Amino acid sequence: MRAVCNQIQQGMTVKQLQEFVSIHGLIPQPKKSGTSFVVETKTYGRFGCKVITEAGFVKEAKYIFAD
Repeated sequence: MRAVCNQIQQGMTVKQLQEFVSIHGLIPQPKKSGTSFVVETKTYGRFGCKVITEAGFVKEAKYIFAD
C-alpha cells in the first residue's frame, strides 16, 4: 500500500485521483477539497492513504496505517 500511496503525486487532478482510486480498488472516492482517507477494502481499512486536496488538485498524499 505504501507503494500505491507514493504513486499519488502532488498536482494530480481530483479526476485523475478518482480514476486511480477505482483502478486500485480503494474506497471511498476522494473529495474535491479537504482531507480524504482512501483505504484498501481487503484489510478493512487498516492500510491506506491520507490525501489532501485543494481546488480540485492533490496537495499532499501520505501512507497511513491504523492498528
